[in-house]
Parts: sequence; structure tokens; C-alpha cells
Amino acid sequence: MMQAWIFLFLAIATEVAGTLLMNASGHSGNPWMYGLMYCFISSSYVLLSFALRKISVGIAIAIWEGLGTALISSISMVFLNEKVSGQKLLGIALAMIGILLLHFGEDEEEPVGASS
Repeated sequence: MMQAWIFLFLAIATEVAGTLLMNASGHSGNPWMYGLMYCFISSSYVLLSFALRKISVGIAIAIWEGLGTALISSISMVFLNEKVSGQKLLGIALAMIGILLLHFGEDEEEPVGASS
């Protein structure tokens, strides 16, 4: 099970990197940046599929999207000078609370169709 969580967090990291590269490639127009963006985003989906072998799809997708969005928003505010507002901070906090509620509200059973 630990390996599935490692795959999930690697999927989140590559999604965040790919999305930040999407921003950079859109501004620069550099074809290499687009290629690198594609590699990171593709890797994110592959890693996510490995995580889904042991983590239920609802939990995995919620964590992947929620943490990814929170990280991208936070990085944008800190490093890309995106405007920080109370509404954005509240949204990130509520997303994190929602992810925690989903995660800790789930039974520890194997997902349906999962094989050891």
C-alpha cells in the first residue's frame, strides 16, 4: 500500500511540474518547453494509474487534483506574483479539509477489482 501512496505523490509532483511548465511554455512559445510539459503531464497520468491499483479511484483523484491545485496555486502566489486573496486562501484550506475528510472517512479495504 505504501508503494501506491508513493506513486500518488509522484503523480502529484509531476502534475504540478507539468502545469508550471504549461505556464512557462505558453509565455515563451519554446517547443522544447511544450515537449517537457507533455512528458511531465503524461508521466503524472501513468503514475496515477499505478496508484489506482491499491487506492480507490475517488480518493486518489481527489487527492491528486486537490493537492495539485493547492500546490500550483501556492507556488503561483509565492513565485509568480499571483494576487493573494482571502478567498483563494479559504478555497485552498477548504480543499485540504475536504481531502482529509475523504481520506480518513474511507474504509481500509482493498478497492473492488484490486488484486495483490
